[in-house]
Amino acid sequence: MGTQTRQYDGVGDYGGAATGPGNRTNVYAELDLLERARPQLVLDLACDKKFIPANKAETIAFRRAVNVDAHTDQVTEGVNPASRGLAYEDVFGTLGEFAEIFEITSRMRELGEDNAIRDSSDVLADLVANIKEAVGWAAFTQGTNVIFGGGVADRDFVATPVSLGEFQEAVRSLMAAKATRFTTVDHGGLNEGTYPIEAAFYAFTHTDLHPDIRMLPGFKTTAEYGAKKIVSEYEFGAIENARILTTPQLTPYENAGAAVGTTNLKSTGGTTVDVYPILVCGKHALGTVDLKGAGKKGYGGVKINVLSGASKSDPTDQRSYVACRWWDLKLILNDEWVVRIEVGATDDLSQLYV
Repeated sequence: MGTQTRQYDGVGDYGGAATGPGNRTNVYAELDLLERARPQLVLDLACDKKFIPANKAETIAFRRAVNVDAHTDQVTEGVNPASRGLAYEDVFGTLGEFAEIFEITSRMRELGEDNAIRDSSDVLADLVANIKEAVGWAAFTQGTNVIFGGGVADRDFVATPVSLGEFQEAVRSLMAAKATRFTTVDHGGLNEGTYPIEAAFYAFTHTDLHPDIRMLPGFKTTAEYGAKKIVSEYEFGAIENARILTTPQLTPYENAGAAVGTTNLKSTGGTTVDVYPILVCGKHALGTVDLKGAGKKGYGGVKINVLSGASKSDPTDQRSYVACRWWDLKLILNDEWVVRIEVGATDDLSQLYV
């Protein structure tokens, strides 16, 4: 574990480099640590949450009865209709095991001015939350129901920002599959400049798409909602039957689209377009499974261990460790109730208003 030093010259420039964990000298050391970026979590809002009891199994099966077609034929007097059989379908998932370890040297632990063990535990707890969100995003964006921006046939050809029509197409697909919306109609408030919000599905995406979404006809920010409360502090707004939640943790597929050329779309490598998924889903489409254990609310059975003291492998107690291990599973429960839109994000925002 090292220390990143940054020097502020009072004008606006920062400089510095990573150093060792020694004390800062000839300066006043503020005891409270500066605030750092915290996890921004949204995906669990859309998930059915289940637990596997400890020491039972590592695989879980979700089961549902299969709907049958509605027949409109009338029965003949005195004749019973043909009987039907009830069928079920299963969705299987297997828990995955994850772990992280932070190392603290004896110099940092005994001579350093920071409480490195406490701070490591705090950072580790946030890291677990970030990893769980990343695992969910990776799993939930593997669905088979995909709309590629601009009507192209594959991700390799994506070269347009999001359009209203793509949101409408996603919502139409969910409605055709009888997906359930998360929210009901908000009839609006008495304040001037507020608007009714339609019953809506959830749409999850990256904050880079804010400018493009703002330009869509009919988009309303959360500030323009009526009386209804937002579903999350990360809710950005609503467009027709989709309420949009965004965080920078819902990452794009970097350099996965068409050639940048004159598209004015963001690209990590500067050659091909970064492709941004927008995950539009209904209730009961996504699932999260944790191991029911000693962790808070069975939160994946997360256990944080602080290991310190002399041992055969470290007889002089040179190192301490803060470590944790947990189990996690994220999965799509119904592919028909999840639609993924894949688009680019405008790079030079000044061009949006030309």
